[in-house]
Formats: sequence, C-alpha cells, structure tokens
Amino acid sequence: MAYTPNFNDPRTIKKCISALEFVESWLPNAHVIRQLSQSIILPAFGQSNHNLGKYLRTQLLTVTDNHYNYLAKKCKKYRLNTLGYTQLNAQLGRTSSVTPQVEQQLITGEFDYTHKSDRYWTSMQFKPRRVKRDILNKYGYTHEYDLCAAAHSLVLQHSRTLGFKKPTPHLDEYIHHTTRVRHQLSVQLGISVDQVKRLLHSIMNGGKCNPHATSFGNSILDIVGHSAGVVRVNNNHTIQQFKAEMSAMWQCVSNNHRRRGLLLSGQRMGGSHRSRLYRQLESQVQRSIRKYLKSHNNRCLFSHDGWSCQEAVDISELIHRVAIDTGFDIQLMWTIYNDD
Repeated sequence: MAYTPNFNDPRTIKKCISALEFVESWLPNAHVIRQLSQSIILPAFGQSNHNLGKYLRTQLLTVTDNHYNYLAKKCKKYRLNTLGYTQLNAQLGRTSSVTPQVEQQLITGEFDYTHKSDRYWTSMQFKPRRVKRDILNKYGYTHEYDLCAAAHSLVLQHSRTLGFKKPTPHLDEYIHHTTRVRHQLSVQLGISVDQVKRLLHSIMNGGKCNPHATSFGNSILDIVGHSAGVVRVNNNHTIQQFKAEMSAMWQCVSNNHRRRGLLLSGQRMGGSHRSRLYRQLESQVQRSIRKYLKSHNNRCLFSHDGWSCQEAVDISELIHRVAIDTGFDIQLMWTIYNDD
C-alpha cells in the first residue's frame, strides 16, 4: 500500500515545510540543476529509509545524474520536481502563506536582511517568483522593477571608465533590447528564454562551452542539458560575437586589476573574480536606489538586481539620481501586479 502522509499531524507539516523551504532555496525552478550531498538534504527531509523522508524526496527531487564519488567530492545532481512541489504546497494550503514574522515585515516595510558578499538577503527572495508575486501583491507591493541586463551593463560601463574603447555592438544590442535578443536566441538555440538568460550570464562569467564538459556549475552543458545544444551554442553567430566582445572587455578589466595588484601577474580573472566585481558595482547602484526610495517613504523589498515597492516611482528621476550618485546609466523594466 502506497504511503500517504498524515497532513493533520503537526510534525508531518513541519517536516514538509522544511523540505519545501529547502528546495525553494536550492532549486528555485525546474531549470536549476545542482549537486546536493546527503548531509545537506538530510536535515530538511529526514531519513531516506523513513516513509516521510522517502516521500518528500520523491515528491520534490528529481535525480538528473546518479553518479557520485565520495573521494572526489562529487555528489548526485538534482532538479526540482515541479509537479510534486505544486501538489505538496496545495496539500498544505501553503501557496501564498508567510510566517507571522515575515508578515510583520511586509506590513512595516522593515525587512530583516542579511548582508553577505556585497548583497542583502532575505527569506522572501528564495520563494518561487509566482508565489512571491502573489504575496507581495496581497500586501500592496504591486510595482516590480528590474535592472535590464544588469551585470552586462554595469561591467561594460565600468570597463569604459578603465579605458576600454573597442566597439561592442552585440553586447550593446543585448543591453538596450534585452527581451528581444533573448527571444531571438531562444528560437535559434531551441531553449527557453530563461535558459538564454542563464546562458549569457554564464558566458559573462567565463562559463565553459565544451559539449563534453562534466564539471558542475560553470558548464554551459548544465544549462542547455545536452551536447547537441552546446554545439548549437558554439556555432551561433550572435553567441560567437557576444563571447568575443565579452573577452575583450574582461581583458581590459583584468589588465587594470593586475596594475593595481588585485590580480597576480599571469593570473586569470576567473568566475569568482568577475562575480565579485559585478556584486560591488551592483551594490553601488542598490545603495543609491535604496536612498531614493527611503526619501520618498516608498516601502520596498529588494532582490539583487531589482525590487518591488508599494508606489510607482518616477523612473526618469530615479535614473538621473543613480547617474549622479554612481556614474552608471541604468535601464529599468517595470511590471505592475494585478489581482489575477
């Protein structure tokens, strides 16, 4: 007889919520694939040989790579089981629920952020976008703003201040017409728009385009899912030009970092260096935006490259303020939530 959890048992509910919050943090959507060790999974899901622990693993986790090697510190790879995730949330009546502590933060606009790696983190950021939007809409945070192609735009502008003069037509096109370029590449490469977004961000950070790469995380193979897709990426003219422009831009930044002693002679500016630089630039822009919103008493919840707030902002005024404070010219995408 198949096992069915007792959803009237507080202990069962607590463990289910623990597992749901785990996947919301580690596997926020079905496109994200991550290596997860059993030592990380165990506290959230419980023992795999117990009925509830086994049920939660089946309901929420899909194994994409069953190979693991303890000595090489290689773990199994997982992605979110979206159907099971939706079903379990429905069983618990949890679709748009928040804890009393988070509800108080939503009411006051005083969110409990943790500052780490030049970013501010809060538990609301780990909720799936649809769930988060439902919650924010309910509490009046109906205006969402995102920085368009934030990483590419800020690093390119930064490189220009360091003396980078080469033209970057494909990068400029992406920055100024982000949605259009993503859709075009989605059709050309046969992947989703979200995969295109993650693909271009990975290339920005030096992601590998080897169709046979097996290393986790930085490989384009992890994003497109199969070797044939990586071959299409490598053969795509727009991607080729994009990579060339990115390489030239990063070479200028790397040379500057070496002159300043931030990189050793001959040291490659790897993904961690690139990400750190972007987060520092992003933090400058965020500080300016925070100051602006606070001066207008506009309650808001920040994500990393955007925010949701209760009142519409004067976009032109805000862009001008950020330019004065930081020197960066930003573009914003504005979404208004509705009751649907």
